Amino acid sequence: MIPFESFHVSNSSRTIESMDISKCHQGVFNINLRVIEWLYFSTDRMADLDNEIEEELAAWRCEVKNFLSANVLQTITHAKEELERLDFLWGKIRIEKCITNANLKTDIRMEGHLIVAADIEIKFTKSGRNTAVNSKLQQYCVLHQILEFHRIIESQLSQIRELEAWLLSSDVKGPSAEEEADDTLSFETKEYAHNVNRLCEIMGEICRHLRNAGDVLRLPTRRRFPYNNHSDLRFQPALPSDVVIEMSLHRGELLIEAFQISETKKPPQKILDCCSSRSELLGSVCSLRGQNMEIVEYVNTTVMIPQLEEMLGCLDDEIKWFSHTQANAQALLDCLR
Repeated sequence: MIPFESFHVSNSSRTIESMDISKCHQGVFNINLRVIEWLYFSTDRMADLDNEIEEELAAWRCEVKNFLSANVLQTITHAKEELERLDFLWGKIRIEKCITNANLKTDIRMEGHLIVAADIEIKFTKSGRNTAVNSKLQQYCVLHQILEFHRIIESQLSQIRELEAWLLSSDVKGPSAEEEADDTLSFETKEYAHNVNRLCEIMGEICRHLRNAGDVLRLPTRRRFPYNNHSDLRFQPALPSDVVIEMSLHRGELLIEAFQISETKKPPQKILDCCSSRSELLGSVCSLRGQNMEIVEYVNTTVMIPQLEEMLGCLDDEIKWFSHTQANAQALLDCLR
């Protein structure tokens, strides 16, 4: 034990002056107090930060729970009802119209996805043909685009019903009040984030398929001449060998087209799917019945279908709501980043 008194040590004529050891001990004690005080307040501050983070995440989980059980469920339920309604609309299509223009006259009857009757008179005035072509549809023309639309809507209705059941299940409602009190914050948050992320993926897929369904009714069918292999419609009397009549849906309307063709040695060319005007199609070369044919004359007419217009309008509205809900779900996920 070193006495608290002055002492001298001689070393190479150097002298260590007396030291007040008690002051050294006091200084060390003060430093230790400050360290302990800093550690105490740092720990306390860390606890406060942890509490703040926990409160924010708890509020986020509550927001997600309300979002899934209210907003999303309401969107899904409404979409299911609307898609079920519009999927029945095409079956109610009943049209009987007589359309006349300078080059094409048609008296047509349509029921659902079928053209059940069509009397057609065509005048190709600029091709040197002196007489009009008159003929009647001998058998039903199936509008495969409506059937494809129906197939897509049915598949998405099945997906939407599964999503609705998932939202109503206990798996997505989140923990109870007692579970909220448990210290399992990280696990709960991950579960909620997983649910929201899965919802974003499902919503995106539904939107993509519904847009495809709309395009089926708006864009020319791939079966339409001259885009792909052609299966002739049957008419009575039979059409001249250089005349092709096609019926399809384009921009939500029934498009009736008449092509006059001529054999050519020119190579076939790729014709854009969006082509539907005379100027775009004249001179185009395509393959038909194993031969290269050039389109030398083209006339068309359209028939409005109110049910298709309503179906497309309803579909666009539901896509808009799905996209909006998906964006809100993504915004909730972004809060965790």
